[in-house]
Amino acid sequence: MNSERRTRILQTVPMERLSAWVDEVGRLGDVRRIKPARPGLVMMRARETVRQEEFYVGEIHVCESTVSVDGEWGYGVAMGNQPERADGLAVLDAVFHSSREKWKSLVREIEDWLVAEEARQEEAWRKEFALVRRSRVDFEMMDEEDGGPDGRSTI
Repeated sequence: MNSERRTRILQTVPMERLSAWVDEVGRLGDVRRIKPARPGLVMMRARETVRQEEFYVGEIHVCESTVSVDGEWGYGVAMGNQPERADGLAVLDAVFHSSREKWKSLVREIEDWLVAEEARQEEAWRKEFALVRRSRVDFEMMDEEDGGPDGRSTI
């Protein structure tokens, strides 16, 4: 699992579960704060749908953190004022980048949990999208219903 996918999933997991993984890493290894979580701003990119060109929407507030776990550095960034989440993301990032044998089973456990969490998040998104979609308005249909025999408005 790549870092981008992992971070996307971890941005919305319950903090209690993320903290449980961080506590487990702290129990098994030496966690040191290199740069404690601090606020920052980043430019948010978006893609225009017709020409598929990227552009900057504006700035968003983030918290970013750098830690080391058994000498392996990790970086975490969380949207909004979430210093604990940024620290947690940095700790897991360090573990995922470590090549030490002691972390391999924990990494597999976390990856399995992340895959299940991703499926849960996608299902929740589908349910929310279905609710929103029910309120979708078809403007072409409204024009047809509003128009007279020649399609022009009768108002």
